[in-house]
Amino acid sequence: MSDREFKCLVVDDSTVARNLVKQALQNLEFNTSISMAKDGEETYQHLFLNEGEVDLVVLDINMPKATGPELVKKCQGDGLTVPYVIIVSTENEKGLILELLTMGVRDYLLKPYEPHDLRDKLNTAFEALNEMR
Repeated sequence: MSDREFKCLVVDDSTVARNLVKQALQNLEFNTSISMAKDGEETYQHLFLNEGEVDLVVLDINMPKATGPELVKKCQGDGLTVPYVIIVSTENEKGLILELLTMGVRDYLLKPYEPHDLRDKLNTAFEALNEMR
């Protein structure tokens, strides 16, 4: 467990999906501050206003006002940095997954997922973030 607070942004157009990820984050043995967004525009605004402060984004790939890949490209183009991004999607297209990974996305979780799969991805993210500091 780390005393460091990790700032997390959970992004999904589904309230249920956002709340599932939020609950998973709260159940981990890491100190987290959790914000949520429902679409690409809201996500970009949050990242822009909190530049350099968000450690982890759990990002749905298909959402209104900007898809996950569009949002990642826009943030990169504007110089916004997020150390760790996990994409969550129902899409299992290997080409898209590889493209996202080459764009700097750190992990990918296929929906529907089991709670332990999400927990494992989040634990991996926080362990990596701890090593970055």
